[in-house]
Amino acid sequence: MTATASILAVGSELLGTTRLDTNSLFLTGELEALGVRVVRKACVVDAWEELLAELRFALERSPLLVVTGGLGPTEDDRTKEAVAHLLGRRLLRDEEILATLKERFRKRGFEMPAVNEKQADVIEGAFVLSNRRGTAPGYVVEDGGRTIVLLPGVPHEMKTLFVEAVVPRLTGGAPRKGLHRRILKVAGLGESMVEQLVKPVYEAHREHDVTILAAAPGEVQLHFAARGGREEAGRTLDVLEAAFRAALGGAL
Repeated sequence: MTATASILAVGSELLGTTRLDTNSLFLTGELEALGVRVVRKACVVDAWEELLAELRFALERSPLLVVTGGLGPTEDDRTKEAVAHLLGRRLLRDEEILATLKERFRKRGFEMPAVNEKQADVIEGAFVLSNRRGTAPGYVVEDGGRTIVLLPGVPHEMKTLFVEAVVPRLTGGAPRKGLHRRILKVAGLGESMVEQLVKPVYEAHREHDVTILAAAPGEVQLHFAARGGREEAGRTLDVLEAAFRAALGGAL
């Protein structure tokens, strides 16, 4: 499985003051549980050129890109179109998806609006993820060693699709070897002093993620992580924690 990923949240509302991008937080936790390190997150407005630029930037830097939003029926929902454009692929109308959409509206006592027909358009060669909780399907697109996952922006729809459809596809049914974290809280020392004391430890273990944060007045936090199964990663974290505690002494 790929070791790094980028996340792109599409939607002008996410760049305002009234809506938080909770999708990216959820996806980060899920990807870490798979052992995938998220190296970049971004939000982008519903504008063609900006969307193309963000997609292009992310695809140049990560073998796995997860995109949320922009799969709805309105004119400004253009995520599929942008990905198809960048990859040089066509959008093909899927009559089975179209029939399913019409039936969903019929069961609710409505005739499907014509604008919803675009939700039955599929990027050429994409694997369709059936959305049992909404009208917008998700997609997985493979391209030259890169994997692009497109998910609806509605949080409960996105979460269900990712857990039920994307995770099994990414893991191939193999056991999860995730990223496991621990935090040590340091009192009475500044960030630079903590850095000086623990630097020999993390330099001897460069394969593991270590971050030093000034968390609050008088408190510095030491975050460290190890990849692997729960027991394997736990043993590694025990070794790291013991080394950090020895270096920091009574400041913990």
